[in-house]
Amino acid sequence: MRPHLIKLSRCAILACAILAGPATGLSAQRISPTLQLAGASQLRGINAQDERTVLVIGSALIMASILPDVLGRELPYARCAPCDSTRVPTWGIDRIAVGPYRGFWSDISWFTLIATMGGALWLVGEGDDGIPASNDRDPDNISLMYVGLTTAAATTWLKILVHRPRPIRYTAEAQQYAGRDNGRSFPSGHAAGAFAMAAGATALLAMKDSARSRIPTIVMLFSGATATAALRVAAHRHFPTDVLAGAILGTTIGFLVPRITR
Repeated sequence: MRPHLIKLSRCAILACAILAGPATGLSAQRISPTLQLAGASQLRGINAQDERTVLVIGSALIMASILPDVLGRELPYARCAPCDSTRVPTWGIDRIAVGPYRGFWSDISWFTLIATMGGALWLVGEGDDGIPASNDRDPDNISLMYVGLTTAAATTWLKILVHRPRPIRYTAEAQQYAGRDNGRSFPSGHAAGAFAMAAGATALLAMKDSARSRIPTIVMLFSGATATAALRVAAHRHFPTDVLAGAILGTTIGFLVPRITR
């Protein structure tokens, strides 16, 4: 699958999972006439105007995430293949990531990312008594959607701004990986996404004063995010500074966006 299709599918799956998931999103019983043609049901506890706002902002963030791939080679990306190995590290630790891709660790990093995102969705959608929450929780799910999509858009454009080559571009195999995706390594989208969802879920619970009772699950979410970041380095897909920046970016977005949108 081409990189831009992968990115589009990630954004679409995230949005649909939050807005259409069981007991955490769309109600099939009340349909707004304005949005009926788009096949969207009215959000429980959210009026039609807010519903349109959600769709407009969500669509804008998705477009911001995939626009660079639509524009193709018009936007910057590292073109060296191979790149100068004497200029690898921002810090010396980055050298540990240089080497051929390790598919197994890369696949596992996808698993931990999806598990972390799924855990965040479940945590926000679950009521304090362990029963799926009702109408008053829907704004939380919208906030979490904004967290995920904002992170996707931010990482996409930062990758373009920095256009740092991936570790494999400093190896003898560089010519095989001379495309755009391998010329935009910083920051790590996996790390940013995992930490954003973990932080977003934590922030939403904290706003309801229920984070303390969910500490074990919150720790598991951040452990999953940390594992995702470490696996991206182990897979030689990112430098340590890439995943560190992604973790900081994602955590910041995760804690700030709910306070703006909730």
